[in-house]
Amino acid sequence: MTVEEMAARERGADMDEAFARNVLRMGRGYKGAGGGGANSRSGADEDDYLQETSAAASDLYRSNDDKLSPAELASRSASRQVARHDALSRWTARSWWWMESQSFERRYLIALGERVSLVMTPSHRRLQQPRRRGQQQQQQNHPPPPSEGKATSPWDGGQCHIVPLSYCESFVGLDEDAWDEVRRFQSSLRRMFRRDGRGVVFLETVTRTSRSASGGGGVACGTAPQARMDVVPVPPNVERDAPMYFRSALTEVAQEWGTHGHRPIALDGRKKTLRNAVPRMGFPYFYCGWGGGGDDDDIDGGGYVQLIENEDDGDDGDVGGGASAGGGMRGGGGSKRFPRDFGMDVIGGMVGCDPMRFQRKTPSQDGDRGEILRFCDMWKEFDWTLELDG
Repeated sequence: MTVEEMAARERGADMDEAFARNVLRMGRGYKGAGGGGANSRSGADEDDYLQETSAAASDLYRSNDDKLSPAELASRSASRQVARHDALSRWTARSWWWMESQSFERRYLIALGERVSLVMTPSHRRLQQPRRRGQQQQQQNHPPPPSEGKATSPWDGGQCHIVPLSYCESFVGLDEDAWDEVRRFQSSLRRMFRRDGRGVVFLETVTRTSRSASGGGGVACGTAPQARMDVVPVPPNVERDAPMYFRSALTEVAQEWGTHGHRPIALDGRKKTLRNAVPRMGFPYFYCGWGGGGDDDDIDGGGYVQLIENEDDGDDGDVGGGASAGGGMRGGGGSKRFPRDFGMDVIGGMVGCDPMRFQRKTPSQDGDRGEILRFCDMWKEFDWTLELDG
């Protein structure tokens, strides 16, 4: 099924839903457009009958809002505003990576643009370094001193999130000015990690949208988590092999997670990008990207976009944190939901890490102070937001 076919199906579903709801409300009074003794009518009565049946059929496709009085419409609008505010408050509280959330910890804010921010991932929420047996206890007894400047390994800090300042469900829905800042952050991060001998993979997982939350009929603002793009520094060989691994993983899970009708969309960073691969209609999707177009870090690299049909039910307690017992796979009627940690788990499998849901979830005792300072030291040479101060 193509993207255009999906959009057409969504529009048709809205009309079918209104028709079925109105037929049920009419009950036995519904005779259909051709019922009610049509054969007994003739002559002058036929024109009147055609007008009556045409009006009745048209009425069946009308939404509830078209049938309400101004006072009832005002009351319904007020109720919806309250519901949207409550939903936005709930998702704001759970979007710990967003500056507007009461769960946001300001010490993790690395850089602030006019429309987009860069936030470091807390150590207990990031992909953990693979360790051999006995290595973990040895490191606890003799922790290594914090390094300064250049990273000493591909795992020495750097995992972070690119987060829009205004509420947005996905990066596809950003305006051009915000998207330009996203690309500037990506370019600077590529150069920073390349200097340290590392590659980088960008991930975005949109498993819940306001369109799905509203039943496919319109947009219910604030009924999905705040958008974020995960930035994962990796060894160079992992970045090099990422296209093969991600394509294989997406192909394997296609039928299980409701993506079998859509093949992964290959991105080239020029003609085919994330912005034109997904329609701006609230479709859930998974995105992975890497590289920078050869030696030019200002050009978007390659990647894949996978459209998702089995949307998330929004019932996980830790949004995007990998804490759900089912690995982020939930759903009704026996269908599984696309896991939020899918991209992280693919990278983890490439480097020998446990799945995110099995990794450490205890916050650092010192609030990651040493890692924050090291990240800021790495970033300052590539921080394009300093231009905004001048």
